[in-house]
Amino acid sequence: MKDEETLINGTIKKYKKTLEYEYLCKDLKVYIINTENITSISRVNEVVTFTNGEQLEMGKRSIDKLKKFIQEKIRNESF
Repeated sequence: MKDEETLINGTIKKYKKTLEYEYLCKDLKVYIINTENITSISRVNEVVTFTNGEQLEMGKRSIDKLKKFIQEKIRNESF
């Protein structure tokens, strides 16, 4: 969400299936990230920064998945 967090009690797997927005990265185990609200991604510092100034610490593998998702989204939009 842009200005809010949603905490889910239980498994996130079922919740992911209900969200059909092309800008949501659902490839991560514990996060669903709205890529339209990302201002920067630092693999070195392992941090994703959002438009509201909040930061999310993530591992390098998760950051790589997020970057790959964004790159594929950009590639698909250019055609």
